[in-house]
Amino acid sequence: MQVVDYLERNLRRFMRPTGRHTAWHMRSGANRIEYQPLGVVGVVSPWNYPVNLSLMPVVTAIAAGNRVMLKPSKFTPATNTVLASILSELFPPEQVTIVSGDGAAFSSLPFDHLVFTGSTEVGRAVMKAACGRAACACRARWSDSGSRGSITGGFRHQVQARRVQATKAVASKRRH
Repeated sequence: MQVVDYLERNLRRFMRPTGRHTAWHMRSGANRIEYQPLGVVGVVSPWNYPVNLSLMPVVTAIAAGNRVMLKPSKFTPATNTVLASILSELFPPEQVTIVSGDGAAFSSLPFDHLVFTGSTEVGRAVMKAACGRAACACRARWSDSGSRGSITGGFRHQVQARRVQATKAVASKRRH
């Protein structure tokens, strides 16, 4: 895969600390960002490109030092079996685990980061399940008939749903 080659060539540069601007009254100090692994990354992948959209997030998360739980689509059982056998040969089960079952139930697990690719309908269920916990930082990105929007924050899913609706309304007004 080209992604593996790309990550192998550039990972050291991606993980290198980067300097940031220091305010004039704090000139005696220095600011920098040091990139660290997030922890456990959950990956929910769709049925239409089951290999590519499963492996891309898995490979990048592992390259960044994370552990991964992959939940592939229930509509691709043969591909899921092949993915499970390949990943179990390459990684120990505590590094990469493949889980089957409901995507919303999978999303309710306490991940440090959750990657979802799929339909808007399933995305709403995943977001609702992921943000059902008391304090949850959720981010949703979508592209729906040409409009783009995003939402971030540490709010319950009801508040986020209202913000998604407002963002979509603003995005649709900008198109017209």
